[in-house]
Amino acid sequence: MGKRVNLSKIEKPVKDDNNSDGTVTLTGEELRIFLNVLHKIDDNLMGLATLNHNVIVAKEQVRTYTDGIPAFKEYVELGTRIQAERKTVKNLESTTDSFVCNIEQKLKDSEARLSSIDGRIAIPTQAVYISFVCMVSLATFMLCIIILNLQFWHSSLIWKFVGITIGIAVIGVAITHYLPIWIEKFRKD
Repeated sequence: MGKRVNLSKIEKPVKDDNNSDGTVTLTGEELRIFLNVLHKIDDNLMGLATLNHNVIVAKEQVRTYTDGIPAFKEYVELGTRIQAERKTVKNLESTTDSFVCNIEQKLKDSEARLSSIDGRIAIPTQAVYISFVCMVSLATFMLCIIILNLQFWHSSLIWKFVGITIGIAVIGVAITHYLPIWIEKFRKD
């Protein structure tokens, strides 16, 4: 900013008419108007200088703000990531807690059932029937081998008996599985 000039100290800014320079002499009223205009120009120049200074300060603030945007963006991203991680951990903890509670409840129910049957394990009758069918089919296979007294790998007859034994086992398991379903179906009718 420039140095401010005080124009109030000027007494006679213009020379006399008698001079050959071509300058004009101002009267008191004209001088007062001239000085008033100069003061207004001075005030306007000071206002413009202040405005220019404010614009420079605003530019510096905008530059500082734009330079700080990447750091602020990283800070916000970090905060968002930390918040998302916390939320995920809380959700995982609550899900795990509910899962553990469900397992504990099922274990307590199983303990109650086991204590009510005096420590005996109940095996479904279907499993017993399937085991029985498998034992019968294996016994049939062994009986066929003993009766035929054939070499195992070289006889086509033994492979027929293996197929028959597997067929008996599959039919027995299917009957054991579907027989209770059919019985329930006929009972409803």
